[in-house]
Amino acid sequence: IFMLSCVIFTHVSAQEHLSFKGIPIDGPIKIFVEKLKAQGFEVAFLSETNAVAAGKFGGEDCEIAIYATKTSNTVCHVIVILGESNNWSTLKSTYNEYKSLLASKYGMGRSIEYFNSPFKEGDNREIFALKSDKCHYTTYFTVPNGEIGVSLGSLRDNGVVFISYLDQINNRLADKEITDSRMNDL
Repeated sequence: IFMLSCVIFTHVSAQEHLSFKGIPIDGPIKIFVEKLKAQGFEVAFLSETNAVAAGKFGGEDCEIAIYATKTSNTVCHVIVILGESNNWSTLKSTYNEYKSLLASKYGMGRSIEYFNSPFKEGDNREIFALKSDKCHYTTYFTVPNGEIGVSLGSLRDNGVVFISYLDQINNRLADKEITDSRMNDL
């Protein structure tokens, strides 16, 4: 009985999805968006495969981009967009704050933090480097049911902090649906 219980628990645990704000990253995108709306988010855009909503994350105003698989429209990826600024020290501080919070919750992540030549931190061109894709600040945390990452990027000509939640099960489903679609065309 003990062994059977262990096998059942392991199987159930392996089938759990990553969650965002307590909502499993799973199921139809329309239902996921409804759950976000119940938490006070306002939906700006909704299609079968992606959505954009605005609300609060970590006490800050943010936008949320939600992505679903191409065929079954199953939610697989959520990205928080916050800290919009053209001030390097503000962006880096926000990045480091969320990196630290994620590390305290999920353990040590894998960081990639560098500038491509000729740029370097302290040259007062960090934002230009970021907008030119010559600044790379990303930390990933692998969790049992997916991956969570924090990174710096640019959007609408401003620097931003992205926090990404990628569900492992539905990311595999997304890959499978793309492959199946391509195979059907061959």
